[in-house]
Amino acid sequence: MKTKISQKIEHKRFEFEVRELKMDEESKRATFTGYASTFGNKDYGGDIVASGAFADSIKKNPTIMVLADHTATVKNQIGFGFDMSEDAKGLITTTEINLEKESGREAYAMLKHAKERGYKVGLSIGYSVSDYEWDEKNRVRTIKSADLWEYSVVIFPMNPKATVTSVKSILESGEKDQIAEIKRRIESHLREEEGFSKFEAEGFVSKGFTALCDTGSEEATKAIEQMALRIKSASANS
Repeated sequence: MKTKISQKIEHKRFEFEVRELKMDEESKRATFTGYASTFGNKDYGGDIVASGAFADSIKKNPTIMVLADHTATVKNQIGFGFDMSEDAKGLITTTEINLEKESGREAYAMLKHAKERGYKVGLSIGYSVSDYEWDEKNRVRTIKSADLWEYSVVIFPMNPKATVTSVKSILESGEKDQIAEIKRRIESHLREEEGFSKFEAEGFVSKGFTALCDTGSEEATKAIEQMALRIKSASANS
């Protein structure tokens, strides 16, 4: 096994059932408690989060941002996570949603409705890995230590920033950060939904996506648009 370090921000989603959701009319805050991550189980991306992986991070930063759909803007910052601790199951946290913000009220309304229907929504963490072990034989990454940057209330594993209508303009603009985001989203979908290993997904996206982009043709642009649409549709139907 090899120990490696990476500072790339990654996202990992966990389903949870809203069991306790409280609203304080006076303070205009709503709170709920749940697991932001679980330990010991292999996920669809071939990762295992080891117990204690977030210990150093939550000690350094006991309060973190909570976003809507990993969108790091003032508008989509819906609250804060605090009282974070690790138990045998995973990383448990209390989330406080700001009901004075429109995005906070929308998130609360969705969580309340989900609770009423017994529907499991998603809590997705944004983190960077500071220490992990790679098992080449079984192609499994065990995350031993990670820095938690934020976590988000999400509906499905995929919620692309780039909609079908915006993909073409992004490609034409040549914005490297946005193009990289599309590629990352496709890679994440292949790993989490289609069972690709990290190596397989990265190779497929790197060579396949690049080959399409390099042609510069209208047909290639349409192919990428359709790819984004299929991922969005698959997420909506999962």
